[in-house]
Amino acid sequence: MPKPPPQPPLPPPTPEAPNVHFCSTRDLTLRFVTVVCAIPLPLTLWLLKQAPAEEWRNGPFGPALWWLIPLVLLALAAALPIGLALLHDRYVLKLERTGPALWRLTTFVLWGVRRRELAEDPLHGARIRHVDGQFHSMWAPSVDAPYLKVTTRTGQKLIFDMQGEWSLRKD
Repeated sequence: MPKPPPQPPLPPPTPEAPNVHFCSTRDLTLRFVTVVCAIPLPLTLWLLKQAPAEEWRNGPFGPALWWLIPLVLLALAAALPIGLALLHDRYVLKLERTGPALWRLTTFVLWGVRRRELAEDPLHGARIRHVDGQFHSMWAPSVDAPYLKVTTRTGQKLIFDMQGEWSLRKD
């Protein structure tokens, strides 16, 4: 079997145009979701504090279920921030090569982005698992969000959105 011809080397990176290997376009979407998720929990707590305790005990649901309404409201209000916290410092926004043996990894964190300089490619020798990310229901919108779960050799867990842009050049 003949060897494939070698690929031409990548041009040297410059600060203006580094060699981008992966780029997610969901940074603004994650910022928006973070702001939206920060509102329901404090608002729910404030609304529950405004209602007198007698109203909860003698309300239309009877005394046995007076605690159920606040519990359900708190669980629903906390679900979105908990889901977002699972992406904290795991969701990869950009992976770029900045030098012959230097890589820059940009991940989403709740208060912005985190950029790290790495001495080796985080995908080299990593365990990679593809997740379909599909959900279909009659009562909810369908979801098609495939992603890669990557565990680096150092044990860090990363999530690469498969709907991001990949550079398939080897170097």
